[in-house]
Amino acid sequence: MGFKSFIYVGGMYHLCFALFDLSWPFIFNWRKTLANLDDLNKSILFILSRLNALLFVSFAYLEFFQIDELINSTIGNLVLLYIVIFWSIRAAMNLQFFGFFKKANHLKVVRSDLNFPFAGSSNQVIVNAFFFIFIFGIIVHLIPLLYSTG
Repeated sequence: MGFKSFIYVGGMYHLCFALFDLSWPFIFNWRKTLANLDDLNKSILFILSRLNALLFVSFAYLEFFQIDELINSTIGNLVLLYIVIFWSIRAAMNLQFFGFFKKANHLKVVRSDLNFPFAGSSNQVIVNAFFFIFIFGIIVHLIPLLYSTG
């Protein structure tokens, strides 16, 4: 697999996360779960969800249409480095807020409130799966960065 293939995989990775972020209101049943929040806090969650999706679509655009620049230029390498740092911080935050062993099972998330396809799995299984998905994102972007010519 060439380094460009890693970049393409990174583009698909970011498109999937963009779609995931846009689906948060459905998955987490925001109409019900955020009903007790005031309008400002509700709006902030929707805005941040949309901005995350925009960031991921922007990353995907670069990874699909600016591959040579990402691999062969200093600015492209900085973008790849930023992506690696972004997902590293996200993985660290996953551990900080959800733990890796049993902490997530004590989250106040009612399984029946979620429109999530893994109804039989625990919060911890889902949290740990996302941690490894974030690590995958780090690796997919780190390999081309380490072997780039920029």
